[in-house]
Amino acid sequence: MLLLVTDMVKFRSTKAALIVLTLTLTWLVTACSPQASTSSGEDTVPHLDDLVSAASSGSTEDLLALVQFSSLPCTKEEGLGGPPKCLADEVEGTLVEVLPILGPEGHHIRRSEISSWSGIGYAQLYAAYRNSDSTYSDEFFPAGDFGVAFLMPDKVNVVVFQVTDDGIVRIDYNVLSSFEDMLRDSEVVVGPTPPSESTPSAVRTLLFRCLSTRLSLLAYIPMVLLPGSRANSLTRLANQYFA
Repeated sequence: MLLLVTDMVKFRSTKAALIVLTLTLTWLVTACSPQASTSSGEDTVPHLDDLVSAASSGSTEDLLALVQFSSLPCTKEEGLGGPPKCLADEVEGTLVEVLPILGPEGHHIRRSEISSWSGIGYAQLYAAYRNSDSTYSDEFFPAGDFGVAFLMPDKVNVVVFQVTDDGIVRIDYNVLSSFEDMLRDSEVVVGPTPPSESTPSAVRTLLFRCLSTRLSLLAYIPMVLLPGSRANSLTRLANQYFA
């Protein structure tokens, strides 16, 4: 590589050679750098970018900032599901501000308790979809207009944020296999995204392969910039270096 760069500065058009080298290095960096997750669904799915940013950084605070609480009447009745439970000093039917949580056991988190919610940590965007008739919803566990699903690090569980224009109105906890069954009946806007391999060794391997493949293409630069045998000798040298 050093020999190739050294020879390039001897070209009649040093400016042209530097431009080609700059463009080549820019291409290498762009092609092999990890890309942030982007999607075309932000104009359709409310708060999509904010959710992706919060989940990719593991920020519970940023997720909580998107929560839109529901005002629901509490109940003194025991048991799972149904309305939020009244506190000892509240009468039946008192309106309380809560965030519905749907999972194996449906419950509600009050506004006053939301700071104790542990969040979801670092998670990968899996899919975003428009809710359909197959999405569970009732007066105490209202669904949003869209669901934004994140795959947990165990690659088994999925957390879905039910969203409207106002924010997160419900959080669903699902197993990936059952979630995929539901997703088939929904209008998918983004994804589903295959689980990514994010271990350091895997990242290094992928980066090495990417750079090796693209650096080998530098062997053809002399064919563009130099005529005749000079280009051929440099091409052979580059091929030997990157083989």
